[in-house]
Amino acid sequence: MYIFIYLYLSICLYKMICFIPGIHSVKTVGHIMMEAGGTVHIPCQYETHYIDNVKYLCRGATWASCKYQICSNHPDSPKYSINDDKTQRIVTFTVKSLEVMDSDTYWCNIEKTGTDDGKNFQLSITTKATIATTTTMSTVETESTPVFSTHQPGNKRSVSAKITQLFFYVSFLFTIYIVDSD
Repeated sequence: MYIFIYLYLSICLYKMICFIPGIHSVKTVGHIMMEAGGTVHIPCQYETHYIDNVKYLCRGATWASCKYQICSNHPDSPKYSINDDKTQRIVTFTVKSLEVMDSDTYWCNIEKTGTDDGKNFQLSITTKATIATTTTMSTVETESTPVFSTHQPGNKRSVSAKITQLFFYVSFLFTIYIVDSD
């Protein structure tokens, strides 16, 4: 009897955790490295219920220190532009004429009632492109390939994935405890 009650409560808790509004609302890249003078396009995917909301890009290490760069209701500036593809639910922010001083933490944000929803990413601008070089053991020309990184190294899992894994681990241990105590 306890097992059925436990399983029912576990499923309810799982649904509450996984379907909390805002937990998967905005997705973007983790880290972008670009060369000064170039242009970068940053895609940010959002959920269906945000189609008509104002989207904006802001800059700052923390949410509280974030300064608006561009908004979908004030679309273009010499440095920034925005394109909101409502069919694909992807807003793309473009930063032009990149300079080293543009390196910072940025946020893809969506205005909503209460606290706005958003996801941060790191933009790093270098004076020269990072080059991966392949050389051969002869006098043949060297090939150079620019390295463009759109993610942070390492295994960065989302908060919801960590919560889900923890939930199932605790559920498994609790089930073993209940079965052993019967």
